[in-house]
Amino acid sequence: MAKVVLGFRGLNIPEKIKNIRLIVTQMTGNANFPNPDPSLASVAAAADKLETDSNDAASERQAALTATNLQNQSEAELDRLAAALAGYVDGVAKGNEAIILSAGMSTRAPAAAIGQLPAPTDLGATGGDMEGEIDLNWGPVRGAVSYIIAESATGNVGNPSEWKQVATSTKSKTTVGGFTTGSRHWFRVAAIGSAGQGPWSDPATAIAS
Repeated sequence: MAKVVLGFRGLNIPEKIKNIRLIVTQMTGNANFPNPDPSLASVAAAADKLETDSNDAASERQAALTATNLQNQSEAELDRLAAALAGYVDGVAKGNEAIILSAGMSTRAPAAAIGQLPAPTDLGATGGDMEGEIDLNWGPVRGAVSYIIAESATGNVGNPSEWKQVATSTKSKTTVGGFTTGSRHWFRVAAIGSAGQGPWSDPATAIAS
């Protein structure tokens, strides 16, 4: 048994209007449908109203887009002029906070000292790509200028004399070498910042390639 499929799904508004107007045309004067319910006139009127409202909405969207573009241009121009004015005030004040504040502008707060840095975390050690190498990596420490890496043959953190510095790095990774292939080594890392060296990380161990 055949069943009507309106076919509206996936259609945009102009396509729906075209579709329904074709249906109204086909049903007008069609002897198979002497008393359409709803009336064809009401369906045609609804299509006309939708077309009008859709056109009005499109015009308003275009007007809103144009207005938004104008707003963005105006904001960019104000930002440019304000930055230039701030530069002028900065040049006149020459660092005098009172003069800057008298212009209704604020001053930048001095950077707070970070203080002693924490110990790096997540230190990992694996055999390197070349013989006698071990690759190290750890979580970066905010404020660190560099890192120092110490090595021990035993990993005894209670005896500082067993640890010796073997490398420095400005990144949160490095490769150390010169070890005997198959030998095991322990490593720990400390961050260095404006307040000096921070505490050592927990040790990590690996066997040299």
